[in-house]
Amino acid sequence: MKKLLFGVLIMILAVFAVLSGTGNDSEASLQEGIADKIIRFHVLANSDSEEDQQLKLKVKEHVVASIEPMIAGADSVEEVRSILSQHLEDIEAAAVEVMEQEGVVYPVQASLTNCYFPVKTYGEFTFPDGEYEALQVVIGEGQGKNWWCVMYPRLCFVDSLYSVVPEKSKKELKQELTDEEYEAILDGKRKVKIKSRLLELLGF
Repeated sequence: MKKLLFGVLIMILAVFAVLSGTGNDSEASLQEGIADKIIRFHVLANSDSEEDQQLKLKVKEHVVASIEPMIAGADSVEEVRSILSQHLEDIEAAAVEVMEQEGVVYPVQASLTNCYFPVKTYGEFTFPDGEYEALQVVIGEGQGKNWWCVMYPRLCFVDSLYSVVPEKSKKELKQELTDEEYEAILDGKRKVKIKSRLLELLGF
């Protein structure tokens, strides 16, 4: 009976893999479309030491709080990009302010760049992995675990555990994305759960 069940699970996983494979081009196209309309936020810690990781979190909290009023009135990704590009030195200064309070001296660099992000879930939204434009803040050597969120539309400013996305943020997201893209990130979490559950049942 166990062998039969295992065989059925293998077949289900195989079908899932085939279906996923046939949709790769479509998913890549969707990811690129989503990436064109959002700006993410990426903070890299100096190292993985407990002190540097705690510093990273304090820096991101202060930087996010500093950026929020800057982009409060912005209603397009182009406008947010322009505002951020004009305030990179201010963003660096905000990070340095935290380090000074903590008695730490590290160089810090803020830039708008393209970088890879893994699959990430915010509330009921799951963003696919891929290349995204991001406001990146590198602390010191930038060799530690990183932290990320979606800067625009404003998902950085929601519940810290991302368990609830406010209606205002959902509306902003829906306005920026096409119906297909919006539905894709809503459905993304379900797909990830199904795949994870199948792997768990198979003992992976």
